Amino acid sequence: MIKYICIFILNTFLCYPQSYKPFINQILENNMEIKIYSEYLNGVSLDTKINNFLPDPQISYSYMANNDISNLNKQEFSISQSFEFPYSYIIKSDIASFQDSVNKYKFYEFKKAILLKSFEKLSEYIFNQKYIAQLIEVALNYENIVKAMQTKFDKAEIGLTDLNKVKVNYATAKYKLDNARITLNNIVYDINKLNGGINSNLELSNYDELPLKDNWDTLIQSLVEADHNIQAFNNQIELEDKKLALAKISYLPTLSVAYHYEKDLDLDFSGIQLGMSIPLFENKSKVPKAENELSLIKLQKQNYLNEYIFRKKKLFEKATLLKKIIEAQKQYIDTNQSNINKKSLDSAYISLTQYFYDNTLYYDAQNSILESELEYYKTLYELNIEIIMNEY
Repeated sequence: MIKYICIFILNTFLCYPQSYKPFINQILENNMEIKIYSEYLNGVSLDTKINNFLPDPQISYSYMANNDISNLNKQEFSISQSFEFPYSYIIKSDIASFQDSVNKYKFYEFKKAILLKSFEKLSEYIFNQKYIAQLIEVALNYENIVKAMQTKFDKAEIGLTDLNKVKVNYATAKYKLDNARITLNNIVYDINKLNGGINSNLELSNYDELPLKDNWDTLIQSLVEADHNIQAFNNQIELEDKKLALAKISYLPTLSVAYHYEKDLDLDFSGIQLGMSIPLFENKSKVPKAENELSLIKLQKQNYLNEYIFRKKKLFEKATLLKKIIEAQKQYIDTNQSNINKKSLDSAYISLTQYFYDNTLYYDAQNSILESELEYYKTLYELNIEIIMNEY
């Protein structure tokens, strides 16, 4: 058991780099969801550009033969081009440009969600590494106690009840250790899945340190400025405004110009044809609908901003409180308490029952610190994810 602890500690705390960045970069490069969403947004951008050009010209030719009595035949040929008012094509180009900007920020927002999930999974990985190290220490402690108590039992110095108490605690510690290892394997699987199914070769033992700013007003201002979703809303408003402008000029007629040639009997006719649509029915609801879409986006932006600030405020207060709790927990817990308890038991200053009770309190307190640290860092990463995003 001692050999395994030494190997675990050496691998965990001496060899591993202490930064998420190389693993996060792998995930962002290999993640399949990011690749799929990128292709989807490319399709949306291309779809916006489809109707930005003139429609195809129309060419027609007809040959009509006369009856058998005469050889007089008729021929017609025409070529035509329809078009909207030129200003509409400028607006359509602007719409495509704003759609590209919206898609860019939507992509960043989607990427940010994967980034946050990666930070959470890596933090859970670190927590379980530390938890397993603690459980190994507990199991080794109980294993040594079992050996010592078995010796005393063989000498008839203790009863079967005392020996069984030790064995039960040892069995419980081993169960928790095995279960924690299963959990760690599942977390590694989830991280590899985020990494596009590629083995991440994780080498981490500590959380990525990130300072907790104590000025809320300064923090929220920097977060709002860095949030890609808000920037996407701003560009979406510009996009809908351009769609409204395009809807307004849809009341103007569509024009067409054509060249027409006709040969009838021995007479040839040719000339220019001009056409114009009369927009009476098709465009009646286009402007009200565009106005509604613009109003909707503005309301959605304001609602998102309100919820965003409220959510970040909760995270800020939670992180601040967790930081104080962790500092208080560490202040009152002696990290050498387990050894002190063992020496007290060996010296007969405390009973076996008291030893297990004291050790249970100590390890529960240590586990509480580990859980608080995990929750603190996950909260801190979620609070600052927009700022973190700028590094990737």
